[in-house]
Amino acid sequence: FSGFDGNSHVTTSSSDGVEISVFGLKPGANAADMGSATVASSLPAMNGAQGAKPRLYAWEPWDSVKLDPYVEKAYYAMQKEFAH
Repeated sequence: FSGFDGNSHVTTSSSDGVEISVFGLKPGANAADMGSATVASSLPAMNGAQGAKPRLYAWEPWDSVKLDPYVEKAYYAMQKEFAH
């Protein structure tokens, strides 16, 4: 999923994977102003004034998804009950 086109249709794009960073912020003088917040912690750890390059989580390319439905045990009980 990469967004929607001008006709509100879903668009997709390929990628090499995802990189994820997490930042814990310390509020500044005005807690409502995110611009005054400072970074209190991060994952991966900060490298000076910039965040360190996060690990790339990658996977083999694919063009379709195999449908593998999972249903709870109650599904079959409900199916039997309403089959009458």
